[in-house]
Amino acid sequence: MQSIQPPKTSSPLKRASSAMRAGFTLIELMVVIMIIVILSGIVITSMNGFNQDSGVNAGITRLDSLFSLARSAAITLKTKTRVLINFESQDHDSFHEYHPALRMVTIVYLADDGKWKVYTNPEYLDDGVFFSPALSTSTANSTPPLYHWDVDIDIDTLKVEDPPYKDVFKWTSAYTLTDGKVDEVGKLNSGPGPNRWLSFEFNSNGTFESPGTRVVVTNGILGWEGGQIAINLDLEEGESAEDNAKGFVVFRSGKLLHFQSAEQIKEGN
Repeated sequence: MQSIQPPKTSSPLKRASSAMRAGFTLIELMVVIMIIVILSGIVITSMNGFNQDSGVNAGITRLDSLFSLARSAAITLKTKTRVLINFESQDHDSFHEYHPALRMVTIVYLADDGKWKVYTNPEYLDDGVFFSPALSTSTANSTPPLYHWDVDIDIDTLKVEDPPYKDVFKWTSAYTLTDGKVDEVGKLNSGPGPNRWLSFEFNSNGTFESPGTRVVVTNGILGWEGGQIAINLDLEEGESAEDNAKGFVVFRSGKLLHFQSAEQIKEGN
């Protein structure tokens, strides 16, 4: 005859021990939370850096495409073309996502009637990404100056009004970075102004008018320093302005060569 065994039961001490093993102590829970917070901070920082890098990369890629398009249009149309980067100083009380200064880019061409006309719709660099006059002109080696052109372009109708000045004016000296992080683009007499654009010209055979010109973009915040328009570069401790920049140099042939390092941007070659 089979005997009936009483059900096995654990002692209160064993049950308490099992409960402790199944759960977390307060100290363990706090350690886990601290680890999650630290890892979250690392991920957010990495994502911010990635977004900044991707914006600068996208900006220089867009400018590369526009410069190449302007060269191709000059050869196809057998006329002069210009890449124009907005250098507007008006509406400075509202620096917002679509403010044009150093971010809006378009192409114009010299038509058969002797008037300049818009070839492409204006494009914007990403929010927080700007063409940098200082990084484009201030190098260890000699660099051609930037040129500006005062011309009224109606963005809605894409009509180029007759410019008040027929010629392009050049700056007499290069821009520099104040404290290594502020591009004070408005300090010189020929800084930003109403209806003003930085001009990069291709001849009808596709050659570039000012060989050796550098085109460099960076990330930062557009604002005002001492009553002048300026780009405050977004730098981490220990970073140089060139670390967050991308750019290329334009040769006489119209071909572009991209800088491969911050040192190349700094040296200008």
